[in-house]
Amino acid sequence: MYNIYFRSEDATQWMALKSGTHDNSMTFDADIRADGKYFFRVVASDHEANPTAQRARSADDQRPPS
Repeated sequence: MYNIYFRSEDATQWMALKSGTHDNSMTFDADIRADGKYFFRVVASDHEANPTAQRARSADDQRPPS
């Protein structure tokens, strides 16, 4: 299961695009958003298949070091 978030380049808050999905693809209608650069984040979870003690958590941050 995973959640997909997005934000514009100048935003600080991530907005949920899709939550709790198992789909292996999705579409995004860019025409409803203002022109500009957008970032997307996918947060995957294995909690449905594992007991609490065996759940894993990982993050991949693609931002360059500051």
